[in-house]
Amino acid sequence: MAAAALIARLNAHMESMYAEGTVDEDTFEELREDGTAAEVARQFIEDAYEILHDIDTLMEEPVVDFDEVEALTQQLMECTSR
Repeated sequence: MAAAALIARLNAHMESMYAEGTVDEDTFEELREDGTAAEVARQFIEDAYEILHDIDTLMEEPVVDFDEVEALTQQLMECTSR
């Protein structure tokens, strides 16, 4: 998909998030600035990937430390609310 089409889809998604009340006006304006939304999305994907990888690694252990898994899950939930 061309970069212009991806940018258009990202902008449409941000506008729907604003219309639904998911993001407030200040956040919406900040995200609309050139490149900011793409950077926020990239950072979220990187953070979420690392956390999910760590959870996956823990779940492969013979004895799973569920306190650690819970802490990482909490971290992932906080990551999604930024």
